[in-house]
Amino acid sequence: MKHRSKIPSREEEAKVLDTILKLDPADWLIYWLMGKRGLRIGEIVSNHRNGADLPGLQIQDLTDSGVHVKGKKGHDDFIPLPKEIVAGLRELFGDIETGPIFHNVASHADPVGVMDHRTKVYCKEAGIEDWQYIHPHAFRHAFGYKLARQVGGDVYKVRDGMRHKGIQQSSRYVHGMSPEDLKETLERLDQTS
Repeated sequence: MKHRSKIPSREEEAKVLDTILKLDPADWLIYWLMGKRGLRIGEIVSNHRNGADLPGLQIQDLTDSGVHVKGKKGHDDFIPLPKEIVAGLRELFGDIETGPIFHNVASHADPVGVMDHRTKVYCKEAGIEDWQYIHPHAFRHAFGYKLARQVGGDVYKVRDGMRHKGIQQSSRYVHGMSPEDLKETLERLDQTS
């Protein structure tokens, strides 16, 4: 039997991020990167599951304006970051010059599994109904829906922002808009034409 998954609403995501910030600021940065930049959990903390060989974010890939991310199929994408986030990431590793930024998670045998467990703990602590159905990737999905609203449903911009190969994966975010989001997007388009 396949378990259902849940994507947190904007309000739920904000509650979870507030909870994480109080409990573990280092983990808060992980969830910020998923929810505000659309990174995959495996790109952040490393993933060797199901044949994936993602190294996670590395200290040497962090610059003053962002981070180079080793994505699926060997892609190297540069993700711009605010200065405050770069400073927070630098604080995590101090004087160390190489290795994973999130060494506290990357040192586990299954870092993605660790983050899946932590996600459920944080969501439950934040009082989210159906917390057991939220997984780390749900924050990337939430980013995809926010991005689709922001770009007026332009599937090509969603593809680029999500770093998908094609528009097929990206179209789920455009077609999954709520009626309120669709109305807001259409009104924004009307104003620009």
